[in-house]
Amino acid sequence: MIRMTEKSGRTAVPLLAPLLVGVTILAATASVRADGTADLLANGERYRVEFTGKQVRIESTKRRGLYMLAHDESLYAVSQVQGRPLVMEGRAIINLLAAAGAGAATRNHPDDLVRFGELRRTSRRETVAGIHGEVYTLEFWTRKGEHRTVDIVLSSDPDIVQLTGAMGNIALALQQTLGTDTQGAQELIHALQQRGLGVLRAGPDIRLVGIDRATPPADRFRLPAQPVALPDLRSLLPGLQR
Repeated sequence: MIRMTEKSGRTAVPLLAPLLVGVTILAATASVRADGTADLLANGERYRVEFTGKQVRIESTKRRGLYMLAHDESLYAVSQVQGRPLVMEGRAIINLLAAAGAGAATRNHPDDLVRFGELRRTSRRETVAGIHGEVYTLEFWTRKGEHRTVDIVLSSDPDIVQLTGAMGNIALALQQTLGTDTQGAQELIHALQQRGLGVLRAGPDIRLVGIDRATPPADRFRLPAQPVALPDLRSLLPGLQR
């Protein structure tokens, strides 16, 4: 779910905002084997993303007790209730995000990208977090039918291509859970795949801050408990770590 405004580039950023323009790749990373840990800044909120192969862990510095894991095509949300790990999957993730105060991540928005227009290369170059990239203009239409453009910085760096794809795993899984139309995002992904590029920056508010190319420990991607499905988590709010 990509949300941008033409004038300011301001993006509505929920828990999964560092998806960087709503990237929704599932298979795009098949030819790239990179690992690392990336720090992303989205509208003033910092996120840490650890990735290896098709496994991803994403956590906001504002919600240390809540993080998300992606294993291939499966998505999980992990928190703690009364000192015990709680792992949710499927639509139960929506309840967990809402209970933890991150419900904006589960709602469609009028500024979501629903139709991809064009990805135009400019003559400008930009370095983000020490990585050289090129500035492109992304043209798209929102859910409410408005035409928008925004500058994004793209790179062919293998780790950035991998990171973009890894974040896309989470984005697509969440969107599928919500029943959201992903056609526009898929069209954008096709354009990125054709060029072999990943995202360094989207507008003025979402950017890569730094990347550590060392492989994260395997236990960072392990589920701490068996996944469960609960219809409503609001009764657990007093014990939910935020």
